[in-house]
Amino acid sequence: MTITEKLISEYLVKSDILNKYLLRMATFVEDILTYSRLEVYDIAGRVKSLDSLKRKLASDDIGSIVSVKEINDLIGLRIVVYCANEVLPVVRAVRERFKVLHSLEPKLILDKNPSFSGYPMTTLVVELPEHRLEFLEYERYSGYKIEVQICTIMQHAWEKTETYLGYKHKLFPNEKLREFSQLAYILELYDTELNSIKDFLTPISWQSELPENNVENEIKVVPQEQESEDLHVPNLLDMPLDEFAEFDDPALSKIVPDKGVPIDKTALENVILTSVFVRHVDGVIATLYDARLLYVDKAMDVLVDAIGLVGVIKTSGDIEELLYKHRRIVFRVSKYIFGVKKNHEYILKGVSVYFLLYLLVAKQGDLEQLRSYLEKFTIDKNLVNKSNIRMLVECAVDL
Repeated sequence: MTITEKLISEYLVKSDILNKYLLRMATFVEDILTYSRLEVYDIAGRVKSLDSLKRKLASDDIGSIVSVKEINDLIGLRIVVYCANEVLPVVRAVRERFKVLHSLEPKLILDKNPSFSGYPMTTLVVELPEHRLEFLEYERYSGYKIEVQICTIMQHAWEKTETYLGYKHKLFPNEKLREFSQLAYILELYDTELNSIKDFLTPISWQSELPENNVENEIKVVPQEQESEDLHVPNLLDMPLDEFAEFDDPALSKIVPDKGVPIDKTALENVILTSVFVRHVDGVIATLYDARLLYVDKAMDVLVDAIGLVGVIKTSGDIEELLYKHRRIVFRVSKYIFGVKKNHEYILKGVSVYFLLYLLVAKQGDLEQLRSYLEKFTIDKNLVNKSNIRMLVECAVDL
């Protein structure tokens, strides 16, 4: 019996186990997403068909496998989200519950092959962690790998189109390849624009209506503060950090931030828009002032430069870890800076990261350095005054 015949025979014998494992994992993933409060469009799965397995075993890239357990995509799950910025939170949720063996991100695919003609999706090859395999109901699934694809509706549509046209299994006519590739670019553009629209239209949980005022004018004046050099603020001793305990979300304490990726604008945008930690702290600040969080692209350029001058933060994971650790001090700073009046219609998304950076610079104790930093990277010129500088230095003692 050849190795191919042996693998096919093993596949046929274990087909019942494979299908039961698929159903169990689909339910498990659904539970993970529900626990993480992540809403998705669809969760679909399949066990590789016999014909598909035969094609794979006949290909040149199969290697020297001796068991179907070694086939990465024998069992496949696809998680379909609505928008591209919802992919990363799902990836994190899956990583927390599974042992990740391999991962492939669209950016890596496109970096290696700039002429890539499709619309790639994020793929993780995972298996159950050892502690879960100790449970009786999971024992028989030991060693089986699962290919988990996380994609947008548009990426899902593209993959289905490729399959329909037979693009994966036969040579595509060169004279139509360029036109075919353009369709993928159109879908990618759709996702990009949908992200932007959704980010603007999606109401924060404490705001259900869109503002009626002119957005451009509001951006220029928010946050609005008094112009006097010494703002009237409460005494620090009257504001214990425990005052902000009511804003803590117990679920966040169970989440361990990823190490993240080096900070550039793309990484920063991802952490500002998708991190549960940043969204939580930004959200509390907005709640305190009945304000709507607004994303401003230019602010991200400023924030990247601001982070570059603070040596403590190297990756997106550093932002999440430090921000959650010092969240109550950031809340305290916001209360000083924004005052007690709830007259702020808009507050910038990522405002909590700005305040964290101010505190990290203030921690160094150099008042002139802090003033210079605020002048260069302030979200509002009125922040640069003696009262706020003294307040930041005093708050930074608790870091």
